Amino acid sequence: MKSLAKNIDFLIKNKKEVLIVTSGAIALGKNELNLHKQSLKLHEKQACAATGQILLAKGWKEVFEKLSLKCAQILVGHSDLETRRSAM
Repeated sequence: MKSLAKNIDFLIKNKKEVLIVTSGAIALGKNELNLHKQSLKLHEKQACAATGQILLAKGWKEVFEKLSLKCAQILVGHSDLETRRSAM
């Protein structure tokens, strides 16, 4: 994350707009909740995603703060990707 944040800082300083699409919330949540089995039920995936999303956002916030940059979160679903005229 640190390396990517530094690259983004460079782009922003060069007047570029940047959007990061990231994943990993379920994996982070699995680790945080100590769920190490391979196959999770839907409600377990949802719990992992909810837990991991907070950790993921926190990680981005921390690396961007060190560069005096602000960040925000937009949750994107499949339907958002199907339509070009979404709220992004």
